[in-house]
Amino acid sequence: MPELTTAHKDAIRKSWGLVAQDVKGNGVAIFLRLFQDYPHLKDYFTIFRNMSQEEMANSPVMRAHGSSVIFQLSSVIDSLDDLDCMVEIWKKVIINHLGRGIEKMEPYENVFTTVLNVLEEKLGAAGAWDAGTKEGWTVAVGAMHGIIKATLEEQVKLKGKK
Repeated sequence: MPELTTAHKDAIRKSWGLVAQDVKGNGVAIFLRLFQDYPHLKDYFTIFRNMSQEEMANSPVMRAHGSSVIFQLSSVIDSLDDLDCMVEIWKKVIINHLGRGIEKMEPYENVFTTVLNVLEEKLGAAGAWDAGTKEGWTVAVGAMHGIIKATLEEQVKLKGKK
């Protein structure tokens, strides 16, 4: 896997700064796209399961959850230079989601794919998505994927021993 360079980190932080300017709107956009592209993931969200895209777009619960995810991702991005902290952030996310029955990598992969697609769409429209930014995000997501996979496997084993 390619190394996450200082240039990559700078591009990620700069692009994420634009996303963070509209926490609620971008959080909702990510989830609407996630459920559009991967409708089976709505099954993990009892409150959204029977809602239309329009109902979800206007839901205060969706705005709150979308905001929460954006803040979690902001914490991860703020930890690009502190791998131990990033691992602990993902560990908390994984433990929280294990309690909701998410024990496989697929939902995490789907979320990352969606986040990258939404970033490219929104930042591209603003002229803030270039080859360097895309490369930085791709390398970072690859690294996070590895962290999540290892942590998820560890936590699933621990859960099985209880």
